[in-house]
Amino acid sequence: VVRCFEPSVVPGLVQTEEYARALLRGVSFDLPPDQIEDLVRVRLTRQRILTGAGGREPTRLLAVLDEAVLHRQVGGRAVMRAQLQRLVEVAGQGHVTVRVVPFTAGEHAGLCGIFNILEFLEPHSPVVWLENLTSSFFLEDPDDVQRYVAVFARLLSTAADPAASVDLIRNVSREM
Repeated sequence: VVRCFEPSVVPGLVQTEEYARALLRGVSFDLPPDQIEDLVRVRLTRQRILTGAGGREPTRLLAVLDEAVLHRQVGGRAVMRAQLQRLVEVAGQGHVTVRVVPFTAGEHAGLCGIFNILEFLEPHSPVVWLENLTSSFFLEDPDDVQRYVAVFARLLSTAADPAASVDLIRNVSREM
């Protein structure tokens, strides 16, 4: 299971190729085009965990997004419209849930920033994966992990339910 909170961009596991390319060009502006393309390929390959590639059961994804993610036009209107449609499509799959924290929620627990909680089969314990411009790292200390689990629970209580979230995504998509 992957539980993620994204305050700024669509989670990498559900990005379209065009959205990923535009995003990576924006944040990795100092990399040559061939390295950007390598990063796009890696991101798209990583998405296979959601499809059950290799005969494995698909990974469950519970993504909570700040509403700002829906309005930030990464790649322009057409790319963003396609990306929002992709979010609606994946939210219709039984193993993927997308929830949106609406602007009307005001301040909320996710204002601490992006994080991912990765849960594995027994006997492995969950970890928190944090990512920034130049690196990423894992938090394994049970107290740290529990704190992020508590923040995620608060986000779920603040976010719109799955159906209302999909409606919101569709409405924003129509405005593009």
